[in-house]
Amino acid sequence: MSVTSQPRARSLPAAPPAFGGVPQSLRPATVVPVRSRARFADGGWTTPRRLQAFLLSSLLLAVLLFATGFNLHNTLRQGVQSVGRDSVPSILAAQQIHASLVDMDASAANDLLAGANGSRTARDSYDAERSFIGRQTVVAAQNITYGNLERIPIEQLQDGMTYYTGLIAQAQQQLRGGNSDIARGTFTLASAYLHSTLVPAAQRLDDVNTAYLNRAYNDSRTTNGWALAFVVLAGVLFLLALIGAQLFLARRVRRTFNLPLLAASVLVIVFLVNTVSTTLAVNAELKTAKEDAFDSISALADARALVLDANGSQALSLLDTANTMRYQNQYMQLTQQIADTTITPAIIDRATRTPDDPGFKGALATELRNLTFPGEKDAALTALTEFGAYQQANTQIRQLQMQGKTADALALITGTNTDQANRVFERFDIALTRVVNINRTEFENAVTRGFTKVAPLQWLSPAAALLIGLLAFLGLQPRLREYAA
Repeated sequence: MSVTSQPRARSLPAAPPAFGGVPQSLRPATVVPVRSRARFADGGWTTPRRLQAFLLSSLLLAVLLFATGFNLHNTLRQGVQSVGRDSVPSILAAQQIHASLVDMDASAANDLLAGANGSRTARDSYDAERSFIGRQTVVAAQNITYGNLERIPIEQLQDGMTYYTGLIAQAQQQLRGGNSDIARGTFTLASAYLHSTLVPAAQRLDDVNTAYLNRAYNDSRTTNGWALAFVVLAGVLFLLALIGAQLFLARRVRRTFNLPLLAASVLVIVFLVNTVSTTLAVNAELKTAKEDAFDSISALADARALVLDANGSQALSLLDTANTMRYQNQYMQLTQQIADTTITPAIIDRATRTPDDPGFKGALATELRNLTFPGEKDAALTALTEFGAYQQANTQIRQLQMQGKTADALALITGTNTDQANRVFERFDIALTRVVNINRTEFENAVTRGFTKVAPLQWLSPAAALLIGLLAFLGLQPRLREYAA
């Protein structure tokens, strides 16, 4: 029996083994698409995300640059306002009130010294100073900034002037009635009240505003420095961000220059240079106004008040003969605050050669050590020379008193001849006023220049921030659109 053979089943190839069983070296390489490598490079920070970060940081830094620049403008302007406008009018008013008070008192004394008919010139001076004090007190009252620190002395001046002028009117009436001794006693009472109440009130008004001025000046230099530092910091950060974006684009998209980013970087540098130079210029104007000009004005105002008060003391030494020595001592104390030595040709020569070391102390020495402006030195030396002549005239008055020559002393103190006290004082006052006017003009000019220099920052900061931010946007946004496509 034949057996029919069955066809053999065809064997199928075995399934490929899993990779787990194949050595690592024989495994096929896994190909990762280029886009995937870019997506996951640097921890997931893709090129579009980096560009978005640069764009966002540029916009935020533009806002920061605007904020710090605008703050710098406000800080600089407030510094000029505080130094040049807020305190100085009240200080000048207080100093002028002080000078007018003692001049008014001296004029009243000269009126009494002239006898029963008085002195028309002295009375006119008295009336003029009384009216001036009233006007200046109103000016001070309209410029109250520090509450009761200013209000109380101003009220004391207003009320006290009524009492003082009432006593003077009473003394004049007593003198016209032939009661010269009683009149002199009434005047002595009025003068004592003026020096114990009115002069200290004017001095407090001066001190309050001077303290604020000094504090505002020192604070402004500090705050200006900090405000500028914040602007520079914001600008440097902005510049670094723009440079970083430029370098990133050059490396990643092979673009050597991005013109909008380059222009933005240049604008940041220009803005910073302009801002720094403006701040330095405004600080220089503040220094000119405060240290160079106003400090001289203040010293000279003190000198004028002191010499006017010394005039009054000299007159009182003849009116109140029982206290002559006391008034003469007051005269010496007052004039030594102007110059603590007798002004001789040798002193004038030394002050001419070395004004920084004039060889004496006092208000005139303070002015000589602070000479700054054209014509100021000659004017100050003229004032020093005239003060020496004033010292000589008053030395003669005291010598005549000591010799018992009261009539001659009266003629010298009330006379208007070239070498007599009133005329010598007038020459000194004119010379002193000339120096003051030089410094006041320079003070006003410096303040005006300060306001002028700081004004452009008000629009420059927002304009620069807006333009730089726009350029950064124009430089980065097209690159973002390329990746979005």
